Amino acid sequence: MRGAGQIEAQERGVLDAVAAAEDAGFVVGEDYSISRRDPVPESQFAAKQAQAQVFADGLRWRVAEFVAVNRQVAAHLTSAAEGVGTVRFADDADDVRRVLDPLQNGAESQRGLGRELDAPVVGLPDPAVRYGVTSGLQRAGQGTA
Repeated sequence: MRGAGQIEAQERGVLDAVAAAEDAGFVVGEDYSISRRDPVPESQFAAKQAQAQVFADGLRWRVAEFVAVNRQVAAHLTSAAEGVGTVRFADDADDVRRVLDPLQNGAESQRGLGRELDAPVVGLPDPAVRYGVTSGLQRAGQGTA
């Protein structure tokens, strides 16, 4: 179970313990203390006091487990994120361009990536067509101007 699932399971355990105490007629305070909702006859006082103690002990254990799991998950996240603050980004805009657009730097940058750029890259537009540059050569199927 991952961190969020562990925390959710522990939280559900705390909420279930609170609901059980409330269903038995007790009030659970914001500090998870247990008190009686209604006055109890003297004949039932000892039994209700023992029942309240059982709920209080169970709730205290659940809350302690919840806090422990939260701390454990937080420590794991802190450890996992330890190197994030040391990531270094390029200081120079030219470095960024070189990384983002290796074709801009020609075959030299391709060799740096361990590949030779011997043949034209398929799918890229012909720069002569794009910029209207003509040479004395005719393309197949084209007449002379």
